[in-house]
Amino acid sequence: MKTYRLLVFVSLTLFSSLKMLGVNSAEINSIEIQQINQIIISVDESGAILFNEEKTELSSLEKQISDRIDFFVEKGFDKPTVTIRIFEDTSTEILENIKAEVRKTSIEFLDIQQTKKVEKKVEEVDSLDIQKYKKIITAWKQQNETDRTFNKADVEFVRNVYKRMNFNQMMRAGKLPSFVPKVEELDTIN
Repeated sequence: MKTYRLLVFVSLTLFSSLKMLGVNSAEINSIEIQQINQIIISVDESGAILFNEEKTELSSLEKQISDRIDFFVEKGFDKPTVTIRIFEDTSTEILENIKAEVRKTSIEFLDIQQTKKVEKKVEEVDSLDIQKYKKIITAWKQQNETDRTFNKADVEFVRNVYKRMNFNQMMRAGKLPSFVPKVEELDTIN
């Protein structure tokens, strides 16, 4: 749907005199309004406030929102909206302060979107660790399934390396085999 809206918007911009098949003018105006008539306030991972992707201060929000509303009114839009994007662990105090600034304006519609943080892998696995990983996995695969033995240090090493590998490294080194013991089972391994 997002791609469709973008195509309609680009088509309207580039080919404004052409009629689009299957799209009525009311739908085009609705799509155009949704694309343009929106204010986005975000709180990044560090707690900084962003107004339409630019860092700002809480004390500046009311004026920035009001200026944007004035811009929308000049363009003929009468219902601007504000979207607040936060992370799930953003403090409620920051969110409430932002909402208080929005309430000082003529905004009627407020949308709050909450996102989970995605943990980034801190370090990349070096080639020596990948070689050792592959050697251990290969040795386990070559053992008969009933005679397969695991060393606690090897299992911990393989699991740790696997967690840190990026997608390309996983493709080259291979997936962690399903027969490798779970972390909870490590205490029973020598």
